[in-house]
Amino acid sequence: MGQHCSSSPVVNNQMSKRIIKTPVAEGTQLKCYVTLKISCNISLKQMSRAAFHLTSNQFTKSEQYEQCTKLFECDGVREISLREPKTRNSLSLSMMGEIMQHLCAEWHNKNLRCIIISSTGPVWSAGHDLKEISPECGVEQQTLVFEKLAKLVDNIRRAPVPVIAKVNGIVAAGGVQLVASCDMVVCTEKSHFMTPSRVVSEADLDKEMEKIIISIKSKSRAVLALGKEFFYKQLELPMEQAYRQAIKTFLPKYYASCLIHTTGGPVLQKFVEVSESNGVREITLNDPKTRNSLSMAMMDDILEALCLGWSNKELRCIILNAHGNVWSAGHNLRELGPCKPSKKQTEIFEKLTKIILSIYEAPVPVIAEVNGLAAAAGCQLVASCDFVIATDKSTFMTPGANFGIFCSTPGIAVSRVMSRTNAAYMLMTGLPINAHQAYQAGLVARVVSEDDLEKEMCEITSAIKAKSHAVIALGKKFYYEQLQLPLAEAYRLGAETLLPKCYITSSVHAIGGHFCENNIPKMRRYIRVQQSNGDPTSNNSPTTITKDILSEEIRSDCSYKDLRCIVLRTVIGNIWYVGYNLSELGPSKVNDLVAGAGYQLVASCDFEVTTDESAFITM
Repeated sequence: MGQHCSSSPVVNNQMSKRIIKTPVAEGTQLKCYVTLKISCNISLKQMSRAAFHLTSNQFTKSEQYEQCTKLFECDGVREISLREPKTRNSLSLSMMGEIMQHLCAEWHNKNLRCIIISSTGPVWSAGHDLKEISPECGVEQQTLVFEKLAKLVDNIRRAPVPVIAKVNGIVAAGGVQLVASCDMVVCTEKSHFMTPSRVVSEADLDKEMEKIIISIKSKSRAVLALGKEFFYKQLELPMEQAYRQAIKTFLPKYYASCLIHTTGGPVLQKFVEVSESNGVREITLNDPKTRNSLSMAMMDDILEALCLGWSNKELRCIILNAHGNVWSAGHNLRELGPCKPSKKQTEIFEKLTKIILSIYEAPVPVIAEVNGLAAAAGCQLVASCDFVIATDKSTFMTPGANFGIFCSTPGIAVSRVMSRTNAAYMLMTGLPINAHQAYQAGLVARVVSEDDLEKEMCEITSAIKAKSHAVIALGKKFYYEQLQLPLAEAYRLGAETLLPKCYITSSVHAIGGHFCENNIPKMRRYIRVQQSNGDPTSNNSPTTITKDILSEEIRSDCSYKDLRCIVLRTVIGNIWYVGYNLSELGPSKVNDLVAGAGYQLVASCDFEVTTDESAFITM
């Protein structure tokens, strides 16, 4: 075997086969060869590429001298498979080096349409190889390991094609980081880790992947590359700035997007129906012949009806619904037209942006009532409402990439209400999601049958009307402001907003009772917050004294090395914590379960464990 050693591949013609022999395990004393048999009809270019992959990849120093990963590429789909099940596919430096090499290869190749990262074995990846980050390795080695994964994650975002994690097993530590950094995640129901983009049965995993791949390959590669780059940039921008940037980025690209045409209605047509009764205003899109396309005339009518009479204290909520099987198919593409960018096109996008910003500025809740398809800018309008009620026959999609233009502005709206991977799935595949999938992703608040839709809307509007108009207006304004603030600043603004309004509701009544020292919860450190002599009528409402004790107990002895966790727990009946003791703020009436500031306290813990009978409410 040693007599054949050579620095270049040796090619022999035997038995109608070409055999490429290449030395491997460079740097070791053992000299061995990998033999690759290839059919005679293979091209020289393909042979050279095969030889390149064999010589350029690093090999692990295992007894079998196997690579850490395996690369498959066919018909525009590149699959990188992690192949170290014995180490639970740990992300060693050599593993990450190979993933990086395969990930970044030939991005200029226009035939490359998507990249899949998969694995073998029951563990997709257990994270970093702990042997490489042990204390003995030193800070320099540890830094190198973490920087390698950070660079890999950055390249996933920079890739000009969608990168999809295909998961069928356990994902832990750095493996979760790698999966979460992919544009979308498809996993089997037996996988354990994080909230993925799609969950399917193990038998359907390959079928689901095939559907996604076909959808991606049907799109323009240039459109997806531009769209993906913008998608991640806009996530870090304030919403208003994101919309301006979208118009600036994508308006020059609006050319081949008119494969679907919508017909314009009569000039004098009224495109919406407006009705108002008992404080509820309904704005109904009424142009089913164009699939309720958002023409300039339609948007003018919506904006006028939306902004009418905000000063009227009798107005309590606004509902957006539609006639026909299509809630809205998005912009009227005839108005955009296959022409060069114009002032009119800019006005179209700016008009919808103005509607969306007006929804946020409205002093009352704006609810989307959906019973059909909401697509493209129609989906954007739905996602921009304060919340969405949909029937089980509703569907949602952002299909712009199907027609040569990325759904940039719809992406701004959906990415602010859905998880990043679910939003990327919709934007990069153009595939529809049903109402239940939209509910799981966070786009829809409630899913009901078509028969129950009217009843559900009646219950919601009744609940809203039972609240103070001023409180809802103030709360909605603060809610959207704090979303764009750092956590500490949001809490400061929340306190400043809440305190002057503590006495605003005359509809709540005191339940009597006063603070007594016997009602101070007895704290058992590290185990529970207990009120041993508790009065059930206090509903675990913390007084100022109680909050000081709780804060002191949580903060004390944090340097104590044997302290491993802190559990907040209560033992009064079926009431965990109702929030502030309103007897210190003013008149109050409270219910049981976890409510008000109690909900805030629970949500601020690192994680929660609840019984299936627990309920949470923000009163």
